[in-house]
Amino acid sequence: GLLLAAPSLPAQTTIAQGAAVSFGSSAHANLVQDGAGRLYALLLEDQPNADRALALQVSFDGGVTWNRLPTILNDATSGLVGPNLTNNAACAIDDQGTLHVTWAAHYYPSYYAQYYRSCDPLSGVCSPIVDVTSLQGASNSARNAAMAIAVDAANTVWLVAQSTSAWVEHLLRSTQPYAAGGTFASVGAISPSASSQTSRIAIDAQGLVHCAYYRNVSPGIYEHRAYDPQ
Repeated sequence: GLLLAAPSLPAQTTIAQGAAVSFGSSAHANLVQDGAGRLYALLLEDQPNADRALALQVSFDGGVTWNRLPTILNDATSGLVGPNLTNNAACAIDDQGTLHVTWAAHYYPSYYAQYYRSCDPLSGVCSPIVDVTSLQGASNSARNAAMAIAVDAANTVWLVAQSTSAWVEHLLRSTQPYAAGGTFASVGAISPSASSQTSRIAIDAQGLVHCAYYRNVSPGIYEHRAYDPQ
């Protein structure tokens, strides 16, 4: 039948093993491909000294084999070192093969912190870390599950971000293509009222940013809303 006529797929392969804790419970996307076909997998990796590294694996053969890259994306001030270890992360890739990564420490009920940086995975050169929580003027007690990132055709970086109000996620856009300079501006709350939680974003051919999100109002509502950058 059709299945027999399809090209054979590689067998199940191991990306990483050991004390790894995957990508987090509310992460959006963690596997991306560059223009040359290289695959990159973002993962959280527990270390023997109790640190938790935000690390990258690369595959040059379509996912058959994987290799750990030396770059560690988080640092001692952004979840590498406890007590509030990184426990969520998501990534996107631009047309130059640069990764755009957001990660967070989400600990109910009292500690929430979110970060961003870009990184050339092959050279290991990364931008400075942006403290998204501070950028938004939010406190670490502002509860959220923001963990989504996307890059549009103009290489604007879009980010779901924590805000000053609990469970109200904002949509941020980089002020320059490729997020040069590491500056972002909020275009506002994703939901026009009440909460917006675990928001997911996708960008269509016209550049509209589509947001799907959960609103914790009776009986519990999952909604869609689109933002037009023009």
